[in-house]
Amino acid sequence: MNKRTKEFIVAIQNKKPVYGNTNLHAFVKGMKAIEPGFKMRATLKKDLDLHNFSYFINDAGEVYEIYRYENPGYQKG
Repeated sequence: MNKRTKEFIVAIQNKKPVYGNTNLHAFVKGMKAIEPGFKMRATLKKDLDLHNFSYFINDAGEVYEIYRYENPGYQKG
């Protein structure tokens, strides 16, 4: 991973990646385009800060697994 990339957040449904981004705000915006009822940014951030994992279940019962992968080689710059 690029050393300037702090983290990568990805949504997985049925063992297939659905959406990913390196910015939490942009990730939530992208997921809301796919699933209008998706979590608020603050709620997702809280889950990811605790476990690096979250999930979302839409009205149809489809489950999205949300993972955050932190870059161990990240260098601010």
